[in-house]
Amino acid sequence: MFSPHGKTTIAILRASRNTSVIAYSPDGRTLATASPNGIIETWDVANMNRTANIFTYSSINSMAFDRNGDVVALGCDDGTVQLWNLPAQQKISSLPDHRVHAAVESVAYSPNGKLSASGSDDHTVRLWNTADNSLVAVLRGHTKGVRSIAFNPDGTTLASGSSDGTIRLWKTPRRPREPRPARRTSPQRGAADT
Repeated sequence: MFSPHGKTTIAILRASRNTSVIAYSPDGRTLATASPNGIIETWDVANMNRTANIFTYSSINSMAFDRNGDVVALGCDDGTVQLWNLPAQQKISSLPDHRVHAAVESVAYSPNGKLSASGSDDHTVRLWNTADNSLVAVLRGHTKGVRSIAFNPDGTTLASGSSDGTIRLWKTPRRPREPRPARRTSPQRGAADT
């Protein structure tokens, strides 16, 4: 970490080997690091102490904090996006819709927190509804892997950068659809109730 003037190191944190991903929580109080060996480490920025060592057992390529700062989305080599609750040190969900073994190289949350996005070696960008982790859209057009993605400040546009040498700008949905209630099976009729 550096001073505000950018000239003096104010701390050196000893993280696991091969730290490849770093992200600050939205409030700036937590720094999280991740590595291809599947370890997430969190740090209290105020005192520079490590607060957690989490073993995910997945090779991690990218990481983004949700709007509240408790959950991180991880882009993994196995083609999944994993959601981890950092305070609980627990995996919440795995979003497996990218092609198997097509690494997820980039993840991001929209500024309002209602959408997340993932870019993958399967040449696609996927948008997710954060309320229920449902797939909202698959954005196709790149001819090689998607390496980076970012929402604009108002969340109306998503940019994706690819190994095909292009940057695509995508219009995002104004409102992701509301989560639908789970369908229940009626024991009397055996049919789905709506």
